[in-house]
Amino acid sequence: MKRVFIAMAFVLAALCVQPVVVRAQVTKRLSRAAVDSLLNPTLHPDAHKIIAFGAVTKDIGDINESDSVRTVHFIFRNVGGKPLTITRVTTHCGCTAAAFSSQPVAAGDSSVITVKYNPKGRAGTIDTNAFVYVCGVGSRPVAKLTILGNVVNNDEWSHLPYAMGSLRLKRVKVAFKAGRTVARIPCANVGREPLKLGSQLLPPYVTFATEPAVLQPGEEGDIVIGIDAAKVGDAKSFSLLVDGVAGGISSRTIKAIIEK
Repeated sequence: MKRVFIAMAFVLAALCVQPVVVRAQVTKRLSRAAVDSLLNPTLHPDAHKIIAFGAVTKDIGDINESDSVRTVHFIFRNVGGKPLTITRVTTHCGCTAAAFSSQPVAAGDSSVITVKYNPKGRAGTIDTNAFVYVCGVGSRPVAKLTILGNVVNNDEWSHLPYAMGSLRLKRVKVAFKAGRTVARIPCANVGREPLKLGSQLLPPYVTFATEPAVLQPGEEGDIVIGIDAAKVGDAKSFSLLVDGVAGGISSRTIKAIIEK
């Protein structure tokens, strides 16, 4: 049995596969240096003798949040004297994903690593890395691939993140703190037709209006919700349904809390 285990160990080593060892899990707080070493590991000192890239940094310029996933190609050549096998390419951002061939690359031959970047919801500067690991050179990566650029937010109404049909709002929840009887919600008409808003089945102590009374296309204003403190009684909250815009009941509801 001992000989069989030793033989299996040699086979695993030859295939660049690590045997699975089960250990008790211990929770340990990582230091800042340890975290940085995981996110930005030091390259293998002989990396330049193993693999060579035409470019390890690609600038994709300005792209919009609404653009499709951008694919970046990093072409490399095996500059070592033996076949080169990539075992993994790690990324540390959910916006990126890497793909590569697991087939050995003969000495002197070339291949490609593709890194896909998804700009959705990531307005701002792009500076993301991918680390390349190969078989037979230890635990350090042999290349750091970097994608640079900028994601442009092409939504001019991004400061009003909530939508009710063609109406955009700053928020859909308000709070009336002690002594406060008026709440305002910044809003805008992002459609092509004027909007005259209203609300049905209001509690008797609530008023609803907009300023201006009619929102013209492209115009910003306020939804103004008021309460009559003398009539509130024991009420702690209420909901109101906005009329004059498209959408189901849940998508046209504003919720309010009354704090006494």
